[in-house]
Amino acid sequence: MNATGACTWVECEPQLLAVSEALVQQAQISKRIIAMFDIVYGWLPHSGIRQTGHNYAIYQPTPAGLLMQVGFPISERFDDTGAVKCITLKAGRAVHTAHIGEYSALSAAYRRLQAWCAQQAVDTNGKISWEVYGDPSNEPSKNRTDIYILVESA
Repeated sequence: MNATGACTWVECEPQLLAVSEALVQQAQISKRIIAMFDIVYGWLPHSGIRQTGHNYAIYQPTPAGLLMQVGFPISERFDDTGAVKCITLKAGRAVHTAHIGEYSALSAAYRRLQAWCAQQAVDTNGKISWEVYGDPSNEPSKNRTDIYILVESA
């Protein structure tokens, strides 16, 4: 992982995830994300599946808004339910930055990453992006969020 604020290229492995999903507008993300995590965490104890990593929020641009998928890595595949889906986040080459602090300040990290991509002539338009949330802190100013934009699928 890179230092907070630095922007770098990384190679990402595929990730098997359990997620809930919704089509949202950018302004709705903060209002919807907790309830969407609650769906997946409510499903987990009855699933027979084991969580194997930190929380993810994935954003896929569509003409109608963002397809937002939130959940976490899991131990094995499962059949989709009405509310929870089994997906594989693609492997590939991504740009990455880390943010330490309040989740409400993530937009500054995205702007920094987009500016770096523009300087590097990297086209991120229409690309899938995701956030990986580190262990939460009792002090929100210490929360770590890693931000990725998949530029080239493997």
